[in-house]
Amino acid sequence: MRLLGISKNLKMHSLEKIPIEYFKENILNSIEKFQITIIQAETGSGKTIYVPKIIYSAKLFKKIIISQTKRVATISAANFLGSLLNKNNDNCTGYSVRFEDKTNKNTKIKFVTDGILFQLLADTFFFDKYTCIILDEFHERTVNTDLLACILKHVLIFRKDLKLIFMSASGDSHKIAEFFQKSVGKIDIPGSLFKIKTFYTK
Repeated sequence: MRLLGISKNLKMHSLEKIPIEYFKENILNSIEKFQITIIQAETGSGKTIYVPKIIYSAKLFKKIIISQTKRVATISAANFLGSLLNKNNDNCTGYSVRFEDKTNKNTKIKFVTDGILFQLLADTFFFDKYTCIILDEFHERTVNTDLLACILKHVLIFRKDLKLIFMSASGDSHKIAEFFQKSVGKIDIPGSLFKIKTFYTK
């Protein structure tokens, strides 16, 4: 196993872009080189929205599916990314949660809850419709995310074209690499830092 660490020492307060955008090339290079990529990014870095956007814009995959641990977060992320892409008249984003499916055959970026993704993998083990799966908020470690990791470990053996991305605000990347018994790419991204002024009362 080999763990590739990628990091940059950036003065985030001087940046105008969202932090994740400064790691675009690192993310794409890691995805192309490794079957598994781990993106560890602080809250506010923009990983949930901009990682799928970066991957889609690079046209690396025909389909991208992103799992979330919460229903509201799934719907909100899909709607927000959809609003960004729709500026270019690119209506390709949708979501699927329990009792509600806002996707069609043309949906290229699909946000789902971890429970829905588990059902999809259970029904179609080889998951031939999607070539990139992103497990977001993996540090929350729900029952479904743990089961997904177990299933995907076996799927990756047969699907060499499938790419798996873990996104987390924290977590032990070495344990993930050890579990999958693979070399993985790891990218550490800082969050947005803002100038803070302290005011005192008289």
